[in-house]
Amino acid sequence: MNGRSKVSAIIGAVVMVATIVIFAISRPVIFPATILGFCFLLYSELVLFGGFIFVENLTKKWSEMLTRIGIGIPILIYAIVVFLTSLIYINIHISLVRGFIILQILLFVAVAIIIAIMIGFLISEKSKDIKVLQANSIIGSFADELRLIREQTDKKFEIDKLIESIKFTDTSIIVDADVELKNAISNLENIIKSEKVNEIIFEQEVKNIEFLIKKRNLQTKKVKQGSI
Repeated sequence: MNGRSKVSAIIGAVVMVATIVIFAISRPVIFPATILGFCFLLYSELVLFGGFIFVENLTKKWSEMLTRIGIGIPILIYAIVVFLTSLIYINIHISLVRGFIILQILLFVAVAIIIAIMIGFLISEKSKDIKVLQANSIIGSFADELRLIREQTDKKFEIDKLIESIKFTDTSIIVDADVELKNAISNLENIIKSEKVNEIIFEQEVKNIEFLIKKRNLQTKKVKQGSI
Protein backbone atom coordinates (compact mmCIF):
# COMPACT_ATOMS: atom_id res chain seq x y z
CA MET A 1 0.00 0.00 0.00
CA ASN A 2 1.54 3.32 -1.06
CA GLY A 3 1.46 6.61 0.84
CA ARG A 4 -1.71 7.96 -0.74
CA SER A 5 -3.53 4.68 -0.13
CA LYS A 6 -2.52 4.71 3.54
CA VAL A 7 -3.69 8.32 3.94
CA SER A 8 -6.99 7.43 2.25
CA ALA A 9 -7.47 4.44 4.59
CA ILE A 10 -6.81 6.62 7.66
CA ILE A 11 -9.12 9.42 6.49
CA GLY A 12 -11.80 6.85 5.61
CA ALA A 13 -11.63 5.29 9.07
CA VAL A 14 -11.83 8.73 10.74
CA VAL A 15 -14.81 9.77 8.58
CA MET A 16 -16.71 6.54 9.31
CA VAL A 17 -16.08 6.86 13.06
CA ALA A 18 -17.17 10.50 12.92
CA THR A 19 -20.35 9.51 11.06
CA ILE A 20 -21.20 6.95 13.76
CA VAL A 21 -20.50 9.47 16.56
CA ILE A 22 -22.60 12.18 14.89
CA PHE A 23 -25.45 9.72 14.37
CA ALA A 24 -25.32 8.70 18.04
CA ILE A 25 -25.17 12.31 19.30
CA SER A 26 -28.06 13.44 17.10
CA ARG A 27 -30.31 10.76 18.65
CA PRO A 28 -32.62 10.37 15.67
CA VAL A 29 -36.01 8.74 15.94
CA ILE A 30 -35.30 5.13 15.13
CA PHE A 31 -37.30 3.72 12.23
CA PRO A 32 -36.42 0.76 10.01
CA ALA A 33 -35.62 3.38 7.35
CA THR A 34 -33.22 5.09 9.75
CA ILE A 35 -31.17 1.96 10.44
CA LEU A 36 -31.17 0.83 6.80
CA GLY A 37 -30.29 4.28 5.51
CA PHE A 38 -27.50 4.67 8.07
CA CYS A 39 -25.96 1.33 7.08
CA PHE A 40 -25.90 2.41 3.43
CA LEU A 41 -24.48 5.78 4.52
CA LEU A 42 -21.50 3.95 6.03
CA TYR A 43 -21.37 1.71 2.97
CA SER A 44 -21.09 4.75 0.67
CA GLU A 45 -18.11 6.02 2.69
CA LEU A 46 -16.51 2.59 2.53
CA VAL A 47 -16.99 2.52 -1.25
CA LEU A 48 -15.53 6.03 -1.61
CA PHE A 49 -12.33 5.46 0.34
CA GLY A 50 -11.99 1.78 -0.54
CA GLY A 51 -12.50 2.70 -4.18
CA PHE A 52 -9.71 5.25 -3.95
CA ILE A 53 -7.32 2.57 -2.66
CA PHE A 54 -8.52 0.16 -5.37
CA VAL A 55 -7.88 2.73 -8.12
CA GLU A 56 -4.45 3.59 -6.70
CA ASN A 57 -3.45 -0.08 -6.92
CA LEU A 58 -4.76 -0.37 -10.51
CA THR A 59 -2.74 2.66 -11.67
CA LYS A 60 0.42 0.60 -11.04
CA LYS A 61 -0.68 -1.84 -13.76
CA TRP A 62 -2.55 0.30 -16.29
CA SER A 63 -2.68 3.84 -17.63
CA GLU A 64 -3.05 6.20 -14.66
CA MET A 65 -5.22 8.73 -16.47
CA LEU A 66 -7.57 6.15 -18.04
CA THR A 67 -7.87 4.25 -14.75
CA ARG A 68 -8.77 7.35 -12.76
CA ILE A 69 -11.28 8.56 -15.36
CA GLY A 70 -12.77 5.21 -16.36
CA ILE A 71 -12.92 3.55 -12.92
CA GLY A 72 -12.29 6.26 -10.32
CA ILE A 73 -15.00 8.65 -11.51
CA PRO A 74 -17.80 5.99 -11.72
CA ILE A 75 -16.91 4.83 -8.18
CA LEU A 76 -16.93 8.45 -6.94
CA ILE A 77 -20.31 9.18 -8.54
CA TYR A 78 -21.73 5.89 -7.22
CA ALA A 79 -20.55 6.64 -3.67
CA ILE A 80 -22.03 10.16 -3.77
CA VAL A 81 -25.39 8.94 -5.12
CA VAL A 82 -25.59 6.19 -2.48
CA PHE A 83 -24.68 8.73 0.23
CA LEU A 84 -27.34 11.22 -0.87
CA THR A 85 -30.10 8.63 -1.34
CA SER A 86 -29.28 7.15 2.08
CA LEU A 87 -29.36 10.57 3.71
CA ILE A 88 -32.74 11.31 2.11
CA TYR A 89 -34.06 7.89 3.10
CA ILE A 90 -33.03 8.43 6.74
CA ASN A 91 -34.85 11.76 6.94
CA ILE A 92 -38.15 10.95 5.23
CA HIS A 93 -39.02 8.43 7.93
CA ILE A 94 -40.82 5.90 5.79
CA SER A 95 -40.38 2.19 5.50
CA LEU A 96 -40.20 1.61 1.75
CA VAL A 97 -37.46 -0.94 2.36
CA ARG A 98 -38.06 -2.95 -0.82
CA GLY A 99 -37.93 0.11 -3.09
CA PHE A 100 -34.79 1.45 -1.41
CA ILE A 101 -32.96 -1.87 -1.68
CA ILE A 102 -34.00 -2.25 -5.34
CA LEU A 103 -32.61 1.24 -6.03
CA GLN A 104 -29.31 0.36 -4.35
CA ILE A 105 -29.07 -2.91 -6.30
CA LEU A 106 -29.68 -1.10 -9.59
CA LEU A 107 -27.02 1.49 -8.73
CA PHE A 108 -24.54 -1.24 -7.80
CA VAL A 109 -25.19 -3.22 -10.99
CA ALA A 110 -24.85 -0.08 -13.13
CA VAL A 111 -21.48 0.89 -11.66
CA ALA A 112 -20.26 -2.74 -11.73
CA ILE A 113 -21.04 -2.95 -15.47
CA ILE A 114 -19.22 0.34 -16.15
CA ILE A 115 -16.16 -0.76 -14.18
CA ALA A 116 -16.12 -4.21 -15.82
CA ILE A 117 -16.21 -2.59 -19.29
CA MET A 118 -13.41 -0.18 -18.35
CA ILE A 119 -11.26 -2.97 -16.88
CA GLY A 120 -11.67 -4.93 -20.13
CA PHE A 121 -10.67 -1.82 -22.09
CA LEU A 122 -7.64 -1.19 -19.87
CA ILE A 123 -6.49 -4.81 -20.18
CA SER A 124 -6.78 -4.51 -23.96
CA GLU A 125 -4.78 -1.24 -23.95
CA LYS A 126 -2.14 -2.83 -21.70
CA SER A 127 -1.83 -5.74 -24.13
CA LYS A 128 -1.37 -3.30 -27.03
CA ASP A 129 1.27 -1.39 -25.08
CA ILE A 130 3.20 -4.61 -24.44
CA LYS A 131 3.10 -5.50 -28.14
CA VAL A 132 4.35 -2.04 -29.09
CA LEU A 133 7.22 -2.33 -26.59
CA GLN A 134 8.13 -5.76 -27.97
CA ALA A 135 8.04 -4.51 -31.55
CA ASN A 136 10.16 -1.47 -30.62
CA SER A 137 12.67 -3.75 -28.92
CA ILE A 138 12.92 -6.05 -31.94
CA ILE A 139 13.33 -3.21 -34.46
CA GLY A 140 15.84 -1.55 -32.15
CA SER A 141 17.89 -4.75 -32.00
CA PHE A 142 17.83 -4.99 -35.83
CA ALA A 143 19.16 -1.43 -36.11
CA ASP A 144 21.87 -2.14 -33.51
CA GLU A 145 22.98 -5.30 -35.34
CA LEU A 146 23.20 -3.38 -38.62
CA ARG A 147 25.29 -0.65 -36.96
CA LEU A 148 27.73 -3.31 -35.72
CA ILE A 149 27.90 -4.76 -39.24
CA ARG A 150 28.56 -1.26 -40.61
CA GLU A 151 31.66 -0.97 -38.42
CA GLN A 152 33.06 -4.17 -39.91
CA THR A 153 32.75 -3.33 -43.60
CA ASP A 154 33.77 -0.60 -46.03
CA LYS A 155 30.35 -0.78 -47.72
CA LYS A 156 28.88 1.67 -45.26
CA PHE A 157 26.56 3.36 -47.76
CA GLU A 158 24.57 0.14 -48.36
CA ILE A 159 24.31 -0.56 -44.62
CA ASP A 160 23.27 3.05 -43.90
CA LYS A 161 20.38 2.66 -46.33
CA LEU A 162 19.24 -0.47 -44.49
CA ILE A 163 19.50 1.28 -41.12
CA GLU A 164 17.42 4.21 -42.37
CA SER A 165 14.80 1.87 -43.80
CA ILE A 166 14.51 -0.17 -40.60
CA LYS A 167 14.28 3.01 -38.47
CA PHE A 168 11.17 4.17 -40.32
CA THR A 169 9.34 0.84 -40.30
CA ASP A 170 6.10 0.52 -38.27
CA THR A 171 6.94 -0.51 -34.69
CA SER A 172 3.36 -0.88 -33.44
CA ILE A 173 3.13 -4.62 -34.01
CA ILE A 174 5.17 -7.82 -34.47
CA VAL A 175 4.74 -9.69 -37.78
CA ASP A 176 6.00 -12.91 -39.39
CA ALA A 177 8.59 -11.06 -41.48
CA ASP A 178 10.47 -10.18 -38.27
CA VAL A 179 11.78 -13.75 -38.02
CA GLU A 180 12.94 -13.71 -41.65
CA LEU A 181 14.49 -10.30 -41.15
CA LYS A 182 16.42 -11.45 -38.10
CA ASN A 183 17.79 -14.46 -39.99
CA ALA A 184 18.74 -12.30 -42.99
CA ILE A 185 20.65 -9.83 -40.78
CA SER A 186 22.44 -12.75 -39.10
CA ASN A 187 23.39 -14.10 -42.55
CA LEU A 188 24.76 -10.68 -43.53
CA GLU A 189 26.80 -10.58 -40.35
CA ASN A 190 28.26 -14.02 -41.13
CA ILE A 191 29.14 -12.88 -44.66
CA ILE A 192 31.00 -9.83 -43.31
CA LYS A 193 32.91 -11.97 -40.79
CA SER A 194 34.22 -14.36 -43.44
CA GLU A 195 37.90 -13.99 -44.42
CA LYS A 196 37.05 -13.01 -47.96
CA VAL A 197 33.74 -11.24 -48.55
CA ASN A 198 31.92 -12.46 -51.64
CA GLU A 199 30.66 -9.24 -53.23
CA ILE A 200 27.83 -10.94 -55.12
CA ILE A 201 26.51 -12.77 -52.05
CA PHE A 202 26.83 -9.56 -50.04
CA GLU A 203 24.76 -7.59 -52.56
CA GLN A 204 22.15 -10.36 -52.71
CA GLU A 205 21.76 -10.40 -48.95
CA VAL A 206 21.47 -6.60 -48.80
CA LYS A 207 18.73 -6.73 -51.46
CA ASN A 208 17.05 -9.54 -49.52
CA ILE A 209 16.98 -7.41 -46.35
CA GLU A 210 15.58 -4.48 -48.34
CA PHE A 211 12.87 -6.77 -49.67
CA LEU A 212 12.07 -8.11 -46.18
CA ILE A 213 11.76 -4.59 -44.76
CA LYS A 214 9.23 -3.77 -47.49
CA LYS A 215 7.49 -7.09 -46.80
CA ARG A 216 7.33 -6.23 -43.12
CA ASN A 217 5.75 -2.85 -43.88
CA LEU A 218 3.09 -4.54 -46.02
CA GLN A 219 2.35 -7.15 -43.34
CA THR A 220 1.97 -4.54 -40.60
CA LYS A 221 -0.36 -2.52 -42.84
CA LYS A 222 -2.53 -5.57 -43.58
CA VAL A 223 -2.66 -6.66 -39.94
CA LYS A 224 -3.66 -3.16 -38.76
CA GLN A 225 -6.30 -2.82 -41.47
CA GLY A 226 -7.71 -6.20 -40.46
CA SER A 227 -7.94 -5.13 -36.81
CA ILE A 228 -10.01 -1.99 -37.56
